[in-house]
Amino acid sequence: CWDEVTPDSAPQPLEAGIHVASCGDIGAIAGAEEEGDLYPLVEAITGARVHFHVFLPSYCWPSPNPGMYGRYLDLEKRSQFLHFHGSLPQRRLQEMLERCSIGIHVVDARLHLGADHPVIERRAVDAGTSHRFFSYLDAGIPVILHDGRFNRWLCLRYGVGAIADPGLAATPREWLDRFLADAGMRARVVHARRLFSVRRHAPRLIRFYERVSASGSSIFIQQVTPNCR
Repeated sequence: CWDEVTPDSAPQPLEAGIHVASCGDIGAIAGAEEEGDLYPLVEAITGARVHFHVFLPSYCWPSPNPGMYGRYLDLEKRSQFLHFHGSLPQRRLQEMLERCSIGIHVVDARLHLGADHPVIERRAVDAGTSHRFFSYLDAGIPVILHDGRFNRWLCLRYGVGAIADPGLAATPREWLDRFLADAGMRARVVHARRLFSVRRHAPRLIRFYERVSASGSSIFIQQVTPNCR
């Protein structure tokens, strides 16, 4: 987390109601098993009159792939609760996230339902989380995560979020109301943001790379070009 100084004035709230934020690519070709697909969950949440805000990365905006985002764009036309914001500069993105109620990082609707994914390996889901998790903490909002060992540990250890379960899709409004009823959640989020700050952890990362460099080892980095257009 950047853990930058919070402005003195509170962020301007959005219109009344619950506002869920999703950062990053959520598109998938309908029925494609190799892609993460959030559409069933987004449809359920917006159908419960809960706002869902999508902040796409720059490589998906301003021309989202119709094959991947066609269902979402059609839903946006039919629903006043789905909002596409496109790609925003980091400062503007954080300001928008601060105005939301919750951040969500669920890679695929099937995973939040507890089902096995035909392509995404469970060990990959168990082993890590996403930078989105830290973006939400930076904005001071709690997080909903897909089920995975590391994600469960984050929620249990720091108390900053919850693991999505079938109830989120079945009764979204009731599930989210219960989640937000935790009065101490926001304070724990701010505390975790400080624990995960770049200023605190950057020296450790630098020392790690210094040791790698001194050992003569080489690190191979593969550049991946997203196929989103």
